[in-house]
Amino acid sequence: MAKVISQRGTTVLHAVPVRDIVIFPHMIVPLLIGRTKSLRSIGEAMKKTRKIFLVAQKDAAKENPTPQDIYTVGTIADILQVIKLPDNTLKVLIEGSKRARIEGFISTEEFFQVRVIPLEEKLAFSPELEALVRTVKKEFERYVQLNP
Repeated sequence: MAKVISQRGTTVLHAVPVRDIVIFPHMIVPLLIGRTKSLRSIGEAMKKTRKIFLVAQKDAAKENPTPQDIYTVGTIADILQVIKLPDNTLKVLIEGSKRARIEGFISTEEFFQVRVIPLEEKLAFSPELEALVRTVKKEFERYVQLNP
């Protein structure tokens, strides 16, 4: 379980800026981690909570992003597996669990450590959405019957 600080429901996690991908809740994704700060973040997260905050970089070409170079909304993810590769990079299998917003940076020197607040998902059910759900279910049932 993540270390929780009683400041408006915030959680303190290590963060990894990711390039060219946005991780959403419930996605299971392998990531190749090679930057020093990101390797340290993964190492620290593995020692403590096995949770990490993944957030997209604004410019994928930037090798050493600063807090201004990353977006403020990302995903809290569980680290499922870590494999150390011969070139000293890590292949990390993660599963996104919940969207969150950065409330502040605690550390940026050795690794990124951030205070995040989980975002509540708001679903507004409308008659159109309910009709769409019924249609998708019906089509899926038909698909299963045709392709056992």
